Amino acid sequence: MAKKPTKPKQVTSEKKDKGDGKFGAATIRELAGRAGWICSNPSCQSLTIGAADEGSDLATKVGEGAHIKGEKDGAARWEDNPNDDRGHIDNGIWLCPRCHTLIDKNDGGHFTVDLLHEWKRVHEKMIVNLMLSPRSPLAHLRSFTDDGKIAQEVVDKLAGKGSMFVEMAYEGPAHVESSITELRDFTEASAGRVTHDALLKARIQDLFDRFRRYMNETSAHPGWRPDQLRILRGHVGIFLQVMEEDYKCNVRGEIRRIMHSSQQS
Repeated sequence: MAKKPTKPKQVTSEKKDKGDGKFGAATIRELAGRAGWICSNPSCQSLTIGAADEGSDLATKVGEGAHIKGEKDGAARWEDNPNDDRGHIDNGIWLCPRCHTLIDKNDGGHFTVDLLHEWKRVHEKMIVNLMLSPRSPLAHLRSFTDDGKIAQEVVDKLAGKGSMFVEMAYEGPAHVESSITELRDFTEASAGRVTHDALLKARIQDLFDRFRRYMNETSAHPGWRPDQLRILRGHVGIFLQVMEEDYKCNVRGEIRRIMHSSQQS
């Protein structure tokens, strides 16, 4: 007589912790899985798992389940509340070792309970969106980083400058010069603010160099201005295309007309 198949047991988070404030192994695995094995700090988002080495069947795991409210008296963000289940998954956030250390420095004063809960909420929502998307998650991940936000700021600045897209017949030379001087200074400062993404830094730096070159060439040869502006707009359009595709930047308004994708449609 055949045995009836048994349903797999679902272990709830309440049974995963050890009851002493520490996370059980199952809770840690679930924290990692919900975070996509990616650090939940929006300024970091480091991958915390990968192949141990070439030819090995082992994986290297460097992430950690960190406590939002302190695990014990004296820990960062400790709250003396007997009703708190500090080993429950709701009190955990998945971080890389560096960010785990960071949030616990100085008694966690710069990283509040509310802030860490918000990190976790936004990060897990992002992971769900990535899971449902048919495309590579890399561009979406970049958009959530601090460097990705700088990319969006540069895109917004460009979109607000008519010198980049208004018909040249309506653009006065003095206005164009002032506008591009402002863009030159803004892109130089923005490149300096990029901290992790070397490729983004180089792309913004290249844009700065093109604005600087335009200013140098047109000041020496005023007659070049219209032709040089067309060339400059072409480079800006390529930059915007890359930012939209690789960083999920939102390119809004009439500036889209100088993008390669708009010219093809």
